[in-house]
Amino acid sequence: MGENAESFNLEFPQVSPEEEKHIVTSLIMFGANPKHSGFFLLKDCFVLASILESRCEKLNLSKRVYPVLAKRYFSTVSMVERNIRFTINQALETISTSDFQGYFGDVIFSALNHCNFTNKSYITTVMEFMKLNK
Repeated sequence: MGENAESFNLEFPQVSPEEEKHIVTSLIMFGANPKHSGFFLLKDCFVLASILESRCEKLNLSKRVYPVLAKRYFSTVSMVERNIRFTINQALETISTSDFQGYFGDVIFSALNHCNFTNKSYITTVMEFMKLNK
């Protein structure tokens, strides 16, 4: 559990076409645009988050996930975070309130309202939706 980002397995697991399609479809359903560079970073975030979840480890984006993505894409941690945040903000502007409430209900919508979504809350919310709709 005390691994640092460098010791986190940098070899991305082979993702099945069905699993990749499920991730991409879910992201698009939640407003993410594949034309944004952050879309592919976000897709890989889901893969890494799933690995951390299977290990029962905390999802620490800035210390565990972003450094791995930065190394994989020859970028910086701050650029990875910024591209993902931009994609999420655009997604939240795109998705309609009624669609969002339809997926999660009024309770979650009022608790997390669009303006309060962080990268982590968006990722964990969509991951929960994906688990429920496999």
